[in-house]
Amino acid sequence: MSTSSINMGRPILRPAVHTAIHRPRVDANLPSRDSFIANQINVTTECSLCYEGFDENHAPARITGPMACNHVFGATCLRDWLMSDHPNANTCPMCRATLFRGEETRQEHHRRGYHIDEDNEEEFGFDEYYFQDYDEGTPYFREYDEEESYPWDYDTEEESESESESESEGESDIEQDGDDASDDGTAVTNEVDAHLSINEGGKTS
Repeated sequence: MSTSSINMGRPILRPAVHTAIHRPRVDANLPSRDSFIANQINVTTECSLCYEGFDENHAPARITGPMACNHVFGATCLRDWLMSDHPNANTCPMCRATLFRGEETRQEHHRRGYHIDEDNEEEFGFDEYYFQDYDEGTPYFREYDEEESYPWDYDTEEESESESESESEGESDIEQDGDDASDDGTAVTNEVDAHLSINEGGKTS
């Protein structure tokens, strides 16, 4: 007897297919809506890199895109950070979210047209940015120190100025002595001439 004849007239049982419904898991650590609105929405009025307020010359810029974290910084400060040679320059300076591939070098920056004038940077008192607190994720700029950037020895300068003044005074004294000597020589010459004139007059008479 064939298998088909045995199954004739009987329903073929198939396993039931269950569709799983994935419900979002509610995290008990998340705040309520009112708490989030009251405490987690911050209005940014200053750049988190230079701590200067925003204005028309220092406009706010928000990080957007596929990997956006939506943090806001000053546009100039953010561009300087992203264009720097810091190892984490391809990340958000606030949360360290990776924004782009980090293999570009300074040479590639020049090739792309982003020229960094190192001479001007040194002229204005900073030759590069100094970043610290890497673990905290917020770099900051070292304050400009005029004495450190221009390590002049002020004591040496004062001594040099004193020496120059002394030399100038010495030269003035020498010139004055020379003038006095010239005056004395002229007077002696006049006396000798007068004496000779008298003697010649006596001989003539």
